[in-house]
Amino acid sequence: MQPIHAPNPVDRLLESMQAFEFHNPNHRSFPPVAEGHEDNNTFPTNTLQPPKGCPQNVEGSYAGFDKASRPFPVAASLNEISMGATLELVRGHIHANIHPGLSDYQNIFEAGGDSLLAARIHRGIVQSLHASAPAVSDIVVRSLPHRLAFAFPTIITLAAFVYGLLVRDTQKSPDSPFKSIPVSILNQKDQTIVRLREPVSAEPPLILVHGGSGHVFAFGYMQADFKTGLWAIQVTKDTPRTSFVAQTDFYYTKIKEAQPRGPYRIGGYCAGALIACRIARLLEKNGDEVVQLVLIDNSPFMSLFPHSDVDISANFGDPHVLRQYHDRRVRSLCKAMLSWADPWWHKFSEVVWERWNGRVRSDDMPELMATAYQNLVEGSARAFDFMLGLTASGRKGYPEVTAALIKWMKEVRAPVTLYKASDGPMSNISAHLEKEWWAFGLDWCCENVQVVELDATHTGILDCEQLVEAMQKWERHSY
Repeated sequence: MQPIHAPNPVDRLLESMQAFEFHNPNHRSFPPVAEGHEDNNTFPTNTLQPPKGCPQNVEGSYAGFDKASRPFPVAASLNEISMGATLELVRGHIHANIHPGLSDYQNIFEAGGDSLLAARIHRGIVQSLHASAPAVSDIVVRSLPHRLAFAFPTIITLAAFVYGLLVRDTQKSPDSPFKSIPVSILNQKDQTIVRLREPVSAEPPLILVHGGSGHVFAFGYMQADFKTGLWAIQVTKDTPRTSFVAQTDFYYTKIKEAQPRGPYRIGGYCAGALIACRIARLLEKNGDEVVQLVLIDNSPFMSLFPHSDVDISANFGDPHVLRQYHDRRVRSLCKAMLSWADPWWHKFSEVVWERWNGRVRSDDMPELMATAYQNLVEGSARAFDFMLGLTASGRKGYPEVTAALIKWMKEVRAPVTLYKASDGPMSNISAHLEKEWWAFGLDWCCENVQVVELDATHTGILDCEQLVEAMQKWERHSY
């Protein structure tokens, strides 16, 4: 199947910006952040350095940044949604952080800006929009990408993008079931299920499980584009994280409390794929109907993908072998994060590696990074322990764990659709592995699995229009 080209919201809004005719023939775009690093079997610790001009103490700089931001001028407020007001807001934050004499067309990075200042500009704009634009849904404001200033490095282009997003969000019909979701409920106790968009009549919502970080900010764009019900499951302060079973049992209970009867539509992004599969099995075991199971750029089998440096004869029952597996997994994760455009992930990559090797304590990490580490790194280890537990007593090697997982997944009766990114986990692999793993292993156990490839990265796939449209199509089946 040929990849489907999926323009992201940035591309769509850039097209709409042409109406403003903001043009500067002398403008030069800032070069993108590094797109990746050489792939080898040794983790490139020399690349784990803050960008030039940023403080060397990552934990300290970000901890301080989380607690206090630079003061912003009075002009940095938004009393109305207009291009002029948005331009003043963006100009105020950039002048406060870069230089008060910066022109609207000058590249902020050529004027002395760096990754940390770009992050402060992003944070300031988000804070101002939360405080002074009540007509805009909070979660859409919060979903403004952290790489905002890198994509739009001038005052005029950044303001046009923000204005386009605000207009798009506020152009909803008065009777739309779309509701503003306060950011204050994110990651808070008793808010496991975030109702991004309520379903109409008796229609079941699509319930999406968080990715590896445990947060649902990445689903923000979907809230504006969905026409059917959309709920998201997030990790909160009361989420049990003692084991994979305890966590998924908790999610199952919360789903039944919010939607006592089926049919159910379940999905999972990234590390949430395995969670979504177990939730579907629990629902079906209870006699409920799951009419849709969506897996976004991952599957339960991806933890067993045979990388070039993997010894498939290894036995995970050996603690030393298991430790080597987790070391390799964390190393690969950190390398992947370094290739992502958002500088925050570059910082997080460094912190993850230092924390994994015991050189940084959890208490020394910024709160957001500490919780993301617990959910992503420790959560993945708990999920793998669950997979090892599926095998019968005896040897726990790649063949045994894979066979047990296939048997477990065959009990899922729901129709499964995999949406995979062309530039995602399976990019740059050998031809024979690509043929065997084209469906991420789901074709080994699901007879009618549908696979849709989208022209996107792993982090950008959630912004694809085709993904949003396709996930809203489902049919009720009788078993």
